[in-house]
Amino acid sequence: MVTRIILTASLLSILTSSCDKDESSFAGVPQPSNFPQPIYDFSQNPVSEAGFALGKKIFYDPLLSRDTTIACADCHISYAAFSHPDHATSHGIDNLFGRRNALPIQNMIWKTGFFWDGGVPHLDLVPLNAIKSPVEMDEDPARVLEKLRAHPEYPGMFKEAFGTEEITTANLRSIRAASR
Repeated sequence: MVTRIILTASLLSILTSSCDKDESSFAGVPQPSNFPQPIYDFSQNPVSEAGFALGKKIFYDPLLSRDTTIACADCHISYAAFSHPDHATSHGIDNLFGRRNALPIQNMIWKTGFFWDGGVPHLDLVPLNAIKSPVEMDEDPARVLEKLRAHPEYPGMFKEAFGTEEITTANLRSIRAASR
């Protein structure tokens, strides 16, 4: 449960969408020489510097949760390989406990199944599970969009990443998957 939230947030930091400006100084996602080619299709969701920054901000922002108390980073802790150490199960909104602990979320672009049971088949869909889970973030995705649109910084950051201040389900999904 909280694992899904953290996965969602973590994903926001790795695989972000691109805008139309030249970002030649941004290295993007490095490809280690001893790794296979990523399974994730970056042609459908290219990484940009602006998109990465947006995904990282969203990953650490509790705005995605119903009462703005839980961020993806609360369960996907960077210093612990983006996992949730020292807990038998992850905890989320209202201090509720999930059934499992958060999985680490690095190297997600090389995976074909997500969560402990592999029940989510595509990286772009992972964050939505945590947001909607009643024991993780417990928020309606439509309300997430409303909160992001009303925030003083997010419309401008979406404009940098997507070329428009419009915050939609499609570009939010791209940003979430693009951050980790």
